[in-house]
Amino acid sequence: PRHDHPQAVRGEGLLGARPRVGEQGYSVVLLQQYLRDLGYFTHPVTGLFGSVTEMAFRSFLHTMTLNLPSGELTERATAFLLAAIERKNSARNVIHTVHRGSSPRAVRTAQKALRLLGFYRGRTHGKYDDTLFHAILAFQQEQRLVGTESDLGAGRIGPLTKKALERERFRLLVTRDAERLLLLGSIREFVRKRGEHIDQFLAEGDTGPAVRTLQTFLAERGFFPTEKINGAFGPLTRGAVLAFQMAEGLVKSGSDPAAGYVGPGTLRHLQEGKIQELYARVRAEGWGKVASL
Repeated sequence: PRHDHPQAVRGEGLLGARPRVGEQGYSVVLLQQYLRDLGYFTHPVTGLFGSVTEMAFRSFLHTMTLNLPSGELTERATAFLLAAIERKNSARNVIHTVHRGSSPRAVRTAQKALRLLGFYRGRTHGKYDDTLFHAILAFQQEQRLVGTESDLGAGRIGPLTKKALERERFRLLVTRDAERLLLLGSIREFVRKRGEHIDQFLAEGDTGPAVRTLQTFLAERGFFPTEKINGAFGPLTRGAVLAFQMAEGLVKSGSDPAAGYVGPGTLRHLQEGKIQELYARVRAEGWGKVASL
């Protein structure tokens, strides 16, 4: 393939435009669609960020306990929206009503949910016991669903407690996912600023900083000799790219049309590998050590 005009490969996020009240456009269409999928927006999708959209967005922010402006889509709010959509589409382990005599499966699901929320510290054995009773009671009291253990429904998961558990579990999981998205976004920006981001497809014959970065990526993964890094995409680099593609299952043989060529799939694998590596280091060591590398 020719590379007279290298194609940029950018991942700016689905809602990168940051729309505000009064604005109109595709990013608002996406915002309205996400809010509708999550049950906050029941009106036709118009692409106009008006008062109805703002009210729906404010309701979402309130559910997520986010102290953010409802009149604009900030980066943090975007992360929560995307995380909420992903969680909704992959929702599993529905919480059931639970009382003495409930099935072990229903009890285990409740035990896992309450442990996640910090209320249950017993074993996940599927048995309704006093430990589970008091965990449910503590959750109900925090949610102001009951006052004491003698109240009707105390220590049991009925419709109201079930709804509250599902809401709080969903909120916690979305928060975790959103924080991960935000951290990954910060790492991607960090990589770009350090000049370690490849934003074009590459093939044999290309030269320049992007090729040097590619060779460095490959060297870090053991596919290219460090002492040969020179910014020139020659046969050695092509062979290293092919070896990487074979190892990642991106191509089956050297006769594959994409073999030895850095196209979208190969570029994504290379860069995401770098991002995930830095993500693990930041989680383990903090930003300070990673920034000083």
